[in-house]
Amino acid sequence: MSLFGELQFGFSRAVSDDEDDEYSRIEPNLNLKRKIYWLEETTEKIEVDELILADGPIACAFLHVYLLNHLSESEKRALGLSATNSEFKIFQNEDKSESELNRMRKNLIYKINNLDAKSFLVCEVFTNLKSNEFYDWIDQLWEKVNFKSCTILCSQNQTSYFSSHQQQFPCVKFLSSNKNLTTEDKCQRLEEPNFLQNLPAAMIQFCVLKQLDFTAFVCYSQSINVDIQSVKETYSGVSCLLKDKSIFKNDDLSKKSLLSVGNLVNSVSGLYM
Repeated sequence: MSLFGELQFGFSRAVSDDEDDEYSRIEPNLNLKRKIYWLEETTEKIEVDELILADGPIACAFLHVYLLNHLSESEKRALGLSATNSEFKIFQNEDKSESELNRMRKNLIYKINNLDAKSFLVCEVFTNLKSNEFYDWIDQLWEKVNFKSCTILCSQNQTSYFSSHQQQFPCVKFLSSNKNLTTEDKCQRLEEPNFLQNLPAAMIQFCVLKQLDFTAFVCYSQSINVDIQSVKETYSGVSCLLKDKSIFKNDDLSKKSLLSVGNLVNSVSGLYM
């Protein structure tokens, strides 16, 4: 799944039309499929002004540093998480008082009320969904939540970026349904032949079909794993484009959180050295 000017569909792995092909007899293991588990039972749909979708480690680290870590437990309420059946069972038995930094990896969904006079649903998808999970995940979300607009945060490897001009990395580009957004030095509109992929592309297609406003930010980085410079560059691009409409904060707490993210990544990387 990809999106810029057009959608690109994957090729079949089948090599023949034989009904007895071995692949046609493989049953998908539903226990391994990631879906949304809601933590609160309600028959009424949740109403929010805006959905914020963070897809991948860099986008989730950005949310942790510049938004979620600034909110108290009463200001953000965990409504659900994206998980496989076994992951959800582990989550149910875990200590819920763990640090915000560790929660970043849990693929949690939060509801934030009355932030700059708006309500938000924040979805962290630290573990990327598989291609056969995109649309089911979006349908599960829409079945439970109504949102009027969508902000999408994601990252791609810099090798997937093409331009006739020299580009320094990491860098942030954007796509938006708002054609009046002014391009800034720190955040320019994504140009052809580049495109967004996977869950962000599926979410943009959904927004177009439902006629919802959207703005998507993509950070082109040396690695799809978290690195401090890519997180900082994402903030620079997002805040530069959104200006006074940005809800993300860059203060002493943000700098401390950014250092914590860097230490976590370095400690995990050290296990494989």
